[in-house]
Amino acid sequence: MCVLALVFWHSAFADLQSTGPHDWQFFVQLWETARVAIQRFGELPLWNPYHCGGITLWGNPQNPEFSPLFLPALVFGTAVALKLRLVLLNTVGLMGMYVLARRVYSLTPLASLLAALAWACSGFFSWHTAVGHTPFHTFWLFPWVLYFARRAERDPRFCAAAAAVIFFMVIDGATYPLPYLALFMGADALFRVIGAQGARVRVRLLSSLAWTGALALLMAALRIIPSLLTLAWLPRNLTDSDAINLSDALMILTARSHEWRFDPRQYTWHEYGCFVGWTVLGLGLTGFVLCLRKHWALSAGAALFFLCMLGHVAPFFPWPLLKRLPVLESLRIPSRFVVLFTFDLALLAGFALDWLRARFARLQERRFAPLRALLPLLVVGAGIDIFVVNLRTNDSWTGGTLPSAPPEGRYHFIEPVPNFRDIHASLPQRELGSAQCYEAVTWPIPAALWDGDVAQARIEGAGEVRDWGHTSNTMWAEVELPEPALVIFNQTFAPGWRSANGAVVENDNQLAVDARAGRYRLTVKYRPKELAVSFSLSFVGIALTLLTAFLATSSRLSRFASLIRTGRPLGRRQPPAQSP
Repeated sequence: MCVLALVFWHSAFADLQSTGPHDWQFFVQLWETARVAIQRFGELPLWNPYHCGGITLWGNPQNPEFSPLFLPALVFGTAVALKLRLVLLNTVGLMGMYVLARRVYSLTPLASLLAALAWACSGFFSWHTAVGHTPFHTFWLFPWVLYFARRAERDPRFCAAAAAVIFFMVIDGATYPLPYLALFMGADALFRVIGAQGARVRVRLLSSLAWTGALALLMAALRIIPSLLTLAWLPRNLTDSDAINLSDALMILTARSHEWRFDPRQYTWHEYGCFVGWTVLGLGLTGFVLCLRKHWALSAGAALFFLCMLGHVAPFFPWPLLKRLPVLESLRIPSRFVVLFTFDLALLAGFALDWLRARFARLQERRFAPLRALLPLLVVGAGIDIFVVNLRTNDSWTGGTLPSAPPEGRYHFIEPVPNFRDIHASLPQRELGSAQCYEAVTWPIPAALWDGDVAQARIEGAGEVRDWGHTSNTMWAEVELPEPALVIFNQTFAPGWRSANGAVVENDNQLAVDARAGRYRLTVKYRPKELAVSFSLSFVGIALTLLTAFLATSSRLSRFASLIRTGRPLGRRQPPAQSP
């Protein structure tokens, strides 16, 4: 699986320091900011002073530096670490779909392999990776969440495993995968509850899912709380009326190549392309019909997510209804639901393949032997088709490199440049900031920010700035104030800035301090109030998850309860009484 993934992304490794095109630069910049904060300043990366005039890193929903996959960046550099992450997650995704198909849906190895290739190597991942949408990589972990959730219905310890995977997704920057996962698991649970036999089965299903969700939310508090606070401060109410028709949907799944534009659609082709080929599509549609009885939840899920990906076709379609819900209102581009549709389609294709295999196995006559040998060739052909077509998409990996660059004097802002998206990944190394912005969140960039290697603080009124400097999370200025004055820092304001020398205030979206009179070093630190609470809740969640992993069986829970109640584990024999 790892070899397949490495071959699939071979173009990314052609130049190890290549940062790739488009949005890759943005995520390289995020990792570079965190790496500089840790290695140069020895600080927890909370603030990004190099982008958009200075913005929160702690509250950025796409912030990935708490992920364990960020750690190789401290050793090998950011560009190499991102590529290792890509291959690792692709490998885990391939394995996850194979394991899910084999152990949950009882598909044969051949059908499971087809499902794994059709989903994990689909054009969705290829196109979104080619343009740099790295948060989408954690979609590859969906099979493991579903697999562990199904195991948790019979063994509560697997709640901990499912929650741990979700926790990893969140700290890895899963902005879109997390709400999509909630919809995916919610729909799966709803359909299975409707079809479940007996109240006990329903209770077991819902209770395991609820406990998994609770553990995951607690563990991920260090990312969820600041992200929600950011969205509350800067709501992202997007009106997205994009829609596709059935002809478009067919093209999305079967077109081997397409122009960059997808006129008259709202977005370019990378937001639509999801090649799986005619073989997988035909088998998937056959499997849809076959599974309407025994595995109808799978067919219902495929139908639901297909309607979601069509977008704003009519007011009663799923997409416009979802846009009315909290958090989901900030989502955009409904065609991205194709990843959930192809998830179910790949499994349905596996069911159809096994159905054909069973039918051909009954044909005992010699003249039908070629038909039985045709199925492995069918899978090989479909897999090669998917692999080769989407491999060509990966060949679009072109872009600049990330050279090692020393700081260029003291920290300051550079003038706006037309090629900003090509250089902003290198700004943290060079200790340069910019008021230019390429972000999903609309940050309130002040108009009064200034460029050049000059003092990064100014005084309204009498006074003088004698010196200045910064670290990752602090700004400071040596000031001489004959009277109280407003000291304005060359940085965007955000909730969470503090100072011991006066009240931190917002001055036309710019960071400022109502400073007292005197000659001293005026320091402002970015330390959000929710920092301690978020980490505390995450530690509680991790502790509960570990307890769940080790204690969540009926026998162990009984022994643990006995130990708490009596001081003796259940079933332990009492020592014989000593004779006088």
